[in-house]
Amino acid sequence: MQTITRLVSVAMLVYGAFGVSLCSAKTAIGVNVNGLGTQLEDLSPDGMLARSGTVWVRMFVDMSKHRGKSLAEIQNDPSISNFKALHSQGYKTIINLKWATKGRDFPGPDTQGRLDDFDVMRKVLASAGAENIDIVVVGNEPFRETNIPFRDQDMTDWYKRMANEIKNFRTNNSHNFDIYMGAFNNLHKIIERTTVLTDLMQFAKNSSWIAGIDLHTHHENIEEWQEVLDYASSQIRPDQDILVTEFSLMRWFKSHNAQQLATSYANKYYPEGTTNQIWQELLVLQGEKDSQRWHHFNAMHDFANSQKHYLKNVFRDYFHQPQYPVRIATFALRQNRFLNYNIKADAWIYNGIFCFSTCSGEEKNFLWSADFTSLPKQ
Repeated sequence: MQTITRLVSVAMLVYGAFGVSLCSAKTAIGVNVNGLGTQLEDLSPDGMLARSGTVWVRMFVDMSKHRGKSLAEIQNDPSISNFKALHSQGYKTIINLKWATKGRDFPGPDTQGRLDDFDVMRKVLASAGAENIDIVVVGNEPFRETNIPFRDQDMTDWYKRMANEIKNFRTNNSHNFDIYMGAFNNLHKIIERTTVLTDLMQFAKNSSWIAGIDLHTHHENIEEWQEVLDYASSQIRPDQDILVTEFSLMRWFKSHNAQQLATSYANKYYPEGTTNQIWQELLVLQGEKDSQRWHHFNAMHDFANSQKHYLKNVFRDYFHQPQYPVRIATFALRQNRFLNYNIKADAWIYNGIFCFSTCSGEEKNFLWSADFTSLPKQ
């Protein structure tokens, strides 16, 4: 009943947001918890997932943490068991397999290292409920998680072989999940379009059993999506599509770290004056955990308030455009703590449908929650 009610509500919201029926909505929005499966523990009606109205949930698993473990040990991992439990509640799931090299090269063909990688892949997918998983992405961020000296032909060969082993695992166990390659970062930047990237994109295009590619884009200006999607769309087959399992305006917010506080905000909270810059105030806000103050901070600073419809705008102008085959985009579920935030810090702290580190509890975030609610969920 809960699932049916949620879907009916979604249909109404989609009609109001886009003036189209649910069946014609091309791109769904879902939630992303990165590697923090502990955020999936509460599946009650009062939990964040139910309150968000999401249907799709995305998580990555750091495979390096599970090498050498038994199947039972992996099954008992809290993040993985929480992810598996989603299926019984009617959620659709995406799992990215994160292969961090941690200073090592990719193991070659027929080596024990490569066999160990295949082994942990099978154990993780089985433990996460492979029979019910909807989408498996072969990597997480290959070009962030591979040291620069190892981004070469060995990397290309390894990811191709892993993709094939995931296909074999699917076939041998009669599973039905879709397989994607990725995720590929910030493709609006020419520097990201390396030989290894184009080789992996070509492999995905040439492999009839690969459903598409996954993109991660944390950028500064919304217009950069056109370059990302123009390029990505040109690299795939007409029957393939695109996932966007991570995206945000992180770099836009980071560019304002050194800005002075807005006069209206400073007058309200520092009547005796302050020299605080934005980055310093973010530390204060995490200490205060005052929900109203966090709301005022975002509302009174134009660089934040001007972006409060980013989600709706990116769907309208890019994800929902017919020339861009975006299937699902997942946005951060909850804000995380950044207690060492500094002037050079990446501004992840603004992300999250629910605020947490700057609020008194897991509350709907001023910047994103309304738009998220209004967008199609499947």
